[in-house]
Amino acid sequence: MKPIQLIITLASLITLGACAAKPVVVTEKVLPKNSEILIGEFGYWKRDCSNRHFDIYIEEYPKEGDIRFEVGSLIITDKAIAGSPNGCVGQSIKSKKVIYIPDPDFVGDDTVSYVVKSSKLLGDRAYDVNINVE
Repeated sequence: MKPIQLIITLASLITLGACAAKPVVVTEKVLPKNSEILIGEFGYWKRDCSNRHFDIYIEEYPKEGDIRFEVGSLIITDKAIAGSPNGCVGQSIKSKKVIYIPDPDFVGDDTVSYVVKSSKLLGDRAYDVNINVE
């Protein structure tokens, strides 16, 4: 029975795909008041270079602002965060952007924490972003 389980596990690994990201994880970022900032952009793909579903969970919402998600696009590079590009380098995939918007006229420090989740084998990745609005 164990050899069959191993084969299934290896087959799952082969078809998983990979992840690209442009995380902007900052310990101190200066942002002009009444503006917004991209704090992360992520895209996952399958072995055939098509889009793979993933979720972004906000663990800690900003106390003095809000989060907005936008759809974007990324070009797959040879530097995947997880997995392998699998011959998909140069292909375009859909991405999800995480944007921080401070409250109107807010000046001070704020924090956002979120987790990007895909499959069990590609794993989760947590991000803590500290923002200083001037």
